[in-house]
Amino acid sequence: MTNAGGLPPAAGPALPPAGEGAFGSTWRSRPGRNPWASLVRNLALGASALAFACAGLAQWEILAFLSQAVRPFLAAAGLFWGGFVLLRGRRRPRGRGLFTVQGPGHGLLQAVNLGGFRRLGGALPEGNCEAAFIRAEQHLRLGRPLAAIAAAERSLDERETLAARLNLGVALVAVAEFGRAEALLAAAVDQACAEDRPELAATALVALGALRLRQGRLGEAARRHAEALTQFRLADDLAGQAVARHNLAVVLAHQGRSAPAAKLANEALKIHQQVGCRVARANALGLLSYVAAGDDRLEEALRLAGAALAIHDETGNEAGRAQVLTGVGHARFRLGQTDAALAAYGEVQRLLQAVGDPVGQAAAMANEANVRFRLGQLDDAVATYGRALEVQRRSGNALGQAETLTNMASVLDRQGCRSEAMQALDEARELYRKLGVSSRSSEAAERLAQRLQRRASGAPRRRDAEDRRASGPEGPR
Repeated sequence: MTNAGGLPPAAGPALPPAGEGAFGSTWRSRPGRNPWASLVRNLALGASALAFACAGLAQWEILAFLSQAVRPFLAAAGLFWGGFVLLRGRRRPRGRGLFTVQGPGHGLLQAVNLGGFRRLGGALPEGNCEAAFIRAEQHLRLGRPLAAIAAAERSLDERETLAARLNLGVALVAVAEFGRAEALLAAAVDQACAEDRPELAATALVALGALRLRQGRLGEAARRHAEALTQFRLADDLAGQAVARHNLAVVLAHQGRSAPAAKLANEALKIHQQVGCRVARANALGLLSYVAAGDDRLEEALRLAGAALAIHDETGNEAGRAQVLTGVGHARFRLGQTDAALAAYGEVQRLLQAVGDPVGQAAAMANEANVRFRLGQLDDAVATYGRALEVQRRSGNALGQAETLTNMASVLDRQGCRSEAMQALDEARELYRKLGVSSRSSEAAERLAQRLQRRASGAPRRRDAEDRRASGPEGPR
């Protein structure tokens, strides 16, 4: 077996991540302030204090000369306070609480390699069937699922094999053709178990788990990967065990459980280094970068991302590069580097459009919308959330929908569209309920809904910490 490196984890936040491929985590953020306004305010306070101090001290005969300084200090204070009001009025609109980043939502996929193909009755080396199969496996490993689908279908036209059907199912997961993929992979699991082929059953289970990850069904994804890990152990397949561990780490990262996620990702990284799979190693580094960003270890996140990108660039793995760039976008966002974050998310969309990954594209759109919200471009943010939501609904990514709706509700609330915001939140909360998801993003939706309900009922506005956290997406610390 070999790893199909085109589907590393991203979204996000994600962690963050904003999943999202198309999953997310919710990060607390500090309001974006104008640093000049803070400086001028401090000068105004200082000038005011000096004016009052001089006026008080001048009452003493020996210090009467200080009365001459009162007026200049008062004039300076007036100018500074005026400047502070002007600068404060020009600061960017901001929320006061949480935002959800999406991605990376992808788990790794495992492809059947040439050895597995021959054991399953493939053609002779010079045959068209085997040649097409080799091309399909190579395309999968390098993150080219559309080309892999075409090659796998040519292989199946030459001769029906379980290995070729498995790789076709893996490639279909990569481009979000979930219905066809699930039918192929479920049948492959049954056939592999009937033939007592644990390594092939595990390959299909990993793909089914990745499919559930891309749909946001984290509980089912975790179960499938736990089953795959058992089968890989039976087959004594170290590389497969690393893939299953990696994907379980992705699930934990989406749930905001960064410590166990990092532990599993490091275990997978050690195995990838041991077996010499560079693409899978890059994927693990990308996941560790995403986890580090969610923990506010931003410089470490960028360092890990740089190492992963170097490998993906050498191998030409554009899908893997896109997933790592999602984490880079999250880190830049958290650092307040909004232009760099927009550039990263834009590059992610371009790369994933080229490889045919609509789920990842939608997550990048949602993360771009987070940045536009941070910049105060509220109309653009709503429109971008809307485009992401359309793709997520079409591809069946329920968790991505819920997180996008939560963020969209935050923007609508800021625009004064309370009923539309509440409608979006109701839909998001129902999706969280159906998915059985209890995460920081679902909690953020509940807090914002409670806040809007209190406001609608005319209850006195609460200003406690919990209420302040419910205002929705804003910029990074």
